[in-house]
Amino acid sequence: MWYYLRETQEKALALLVLFTPAVGSGQANRSVIVVGVADAMTGAPITDATVQIPDLHRVARTDWIGEASVGNVTPGEHRIEVRQLSYEPAEASILVRGDSIGVVFRLVRSAQFLDTVRINGVMIPSYLEEFERRRRLGLGHYLSSRQLDSIPTEPVADFVARRFTGLRAQWNTSHTAVGLGSTRSNRPCAPQIYIDGYFVDKPEEIVGSLAAVDVAGVEYYSIAPPVQYSRAGPGCGTILIWTRRW
Repeated sequence: MWYYLRETQEKALALLVLFTPAVGSGQANRSVIVVGVADAMTGAPITDATVQIPDLHRVARTDWIGEASVGNVTPGEHRIEVRQLSYEPAEASILVRGDSIGVVFRLVRSAQFLDTVRINGVMIPSYLEEFERRRRLGLGHYLSSRQLDSIPTEPVADFVARRFTGLRAQWNTSHTAVGLGSTRSNRPCAPQIYIDGYFVDKPEEIVGSLAAVDVAGVEYYSIAPPVQYSRAGPGCGTILIWTRRW
């Protein structure tokens, strides 16, 4: 005779099979319960699942074929609970009348929810990735957007000259153009200037028009700039200015 015991909320299906009575003279009215545990989707046996009969305080684990046996079970109604990691738990109540009984549980995999991953940090715009990469390495001298934001209306040329040793800012009489020069030479010596990655041959008016708020980062190399920003020149340093893109 076959009985179908469906678990609450359709989590698992327990199939009850009555076997031929197998009781000995010293074990009258005692039963063996054989519990099979399998994957509900594939039907594959689940090993090392925990099988428990709480009212009898009996616990067993499934073997390599997904079976666990609990012997010497008294007649009456008993609840069987099955647990395995990554599967929904299942249980079923069976009525034992002295026969050996087989019960099969088909477990449903539980949904796996990962905890929310929180990343603390500041998003770096793609055009500033190389600036940030060199800044983290510490090759050269740098002004970040945070430093520049502290003096938003100051001309960036004055801030650069004040913060980077060996530079000075020389404005024209109308204060519309500025030349950044090196203080390490007795003769006029201007550093090479790149703006947003492009070499600027005559940067005086462009640099003179930039306030600190317009700039996202500045790099200064007195010697040995990054190879892609190295040009033949008098050797008075290299300044890379990265403007802010709103």
